[in-house]
Amino acid sequence: MNQKIPEIDEQIAQLIASLPSDRLLQQAKTPAQIEEWHKARQTQILLAECWKSKWLVKDYYPVEEAVKRQEISQLKAELMYCSLNEKKAGVGALQSC
Repeated sequence: MNQKIPEIDEQIAQLIASLPSDRLLQQAKTPAQIEEWHKARQTQILLAECWKSKWLVKDYYPVEEAVKRQEISQLKAELMYCSLNEKKAGVGALQSC
């Protein structure tokens, strides 16, 4: 089972990065909706990179780098870590079933 965990973590990272769905973007009718979709996707991509940095790739700090570049605030970075820790706990509970 341990060998499958990195594979599952990679799949989870890919799923996180694919949100919000492209289908939702197709439904956007205004420039503001399109811009909001792109912002949400960029956040999800960063979350996916954070997921990878926590469980798949050593010495990789995408969230800290985003804070240094002032792309996100320290508060948003902490929220991302809390969110991912919660998601990981849920995945762990599912895997033990």
